[in-house]
Amino acid sequence: GLFGGTAEAWIPSVLVRRRAAEPPLTSTFVGILEPYEGKSNIATIRRLELEDAEAKPCPDGCVGIEIRLADGQRDIFISKNVEGQLAALPTAPLMVEKESGVRFDGDLCLVRFNAAKQPKRALFCRGKSLRVGDLFVRAKSDEASFEIDLNNTDAPVVAGPADAVDLIEVAGVRIWPK
Repeated sequence: GLFGGTAEAWIPSVLVRRRAAEPPLTSTFVGILEPYEGKSNIATIRRLELEDAEAKPCPDGCVGIEIRLADGQRDIFISKNVEGQLAALPTAPLMVEKESGVRFDGDLCLVRFNAAKQPKRALFCRGKSLRVGDLFVRAKSDEASFEIDLNNTDAPVVAGPADAVDLIEVAGVRIWPK
């Protein structure tokens, strides 16, 4: 179809080209796409600063994003640069986002907070541990990937293998495994 026609869906794009006098040239581009009709559910989006366990800034390739939703909930998204300089390290450093208190040891996580600022859901990809507020999650191996729903205390692991989860605690109380 032609631009403006109805035969295809078009996503407006931006093309950026950078050059460096000396290699290596590294760039980190972060984008958020939200499919919606009428009105967006997103109130604000901002990039967050990440630190390691010694309070040193993580490389630019490690990304932290806060997405505030119109209903008062918010998401914290943390992603490690698995192909950059951290990939060469024998053990990946813990990533810390100071404002929200998220401490994640892994490749990627998403934590959804309810309007009362309590974690209610977490997506955990190739990680070992996650700590935020009263929530502590530990996987059996650093290859674990799963999703948990803290509103479902009887079966909080809602995606991925439940046996990959070693421990889920809220306020020092074990909720998984039972």
